[in-house]
Parts: sequence; structure tokens; C-alpha cells
Amino acid sequence: MSEQPTITLHGLPPSHPSRAAEVALRVKGLRFERVEMDMGSHNEQMEAIYGPGNRTVPGIVVDDEPVHGSRAIFVRLEEIAPEPA
Repeated sequence: MSEQPTITLHGLPPSHPSRAAEVALRVKGLRFERVEMDMGSHNEQMEAIYGPGNRTVPGIVVDDEPVHGSRAIFVRLEEIAPEPA
């Protein structure tokens, strides 16, 4: 892997998809910053970061690229770090 991009994970502690994204980042051995969104206002916060209609957690920002939703996150992480699969 070349130089790792800057990764920020936006999620909520009780969210299973947020936890799955965090576990995937850890399994891949990627460094990341975890930002907990505010319960109750997270929909608006997520939409401000990820664009109209993207109101749920999780999301990651890879350098300046927003990636919203756990499936899209898993695909992007495979592109960044194919191993371990």
C-alpha cells in the first residue's frame, strides 16, 4: 500500500453499520479518526457532509472524497487496502 489517505469515520455508537465500518477499518489496519455524530441531529449533520439525501450513518471521508453507506465504504476500503481481504 502506498501512502495512506486521511480517513474520517462519521457514525453513532449504537449503530451496527457504524460499528461494522469501524471493524473493517481496523481489520484493514488503516488509521482513521472517529467522529461521533449527535443523536437527534445526525441526519442533518450527515447530509451537510455527504450531500442531499445522505442522512444515515455511517460515512467516511477519504482525503476529500465522501463515501456514504456501509456497502460503499467496504468497496472503497478494498480499493485502498486489498489485503487482508
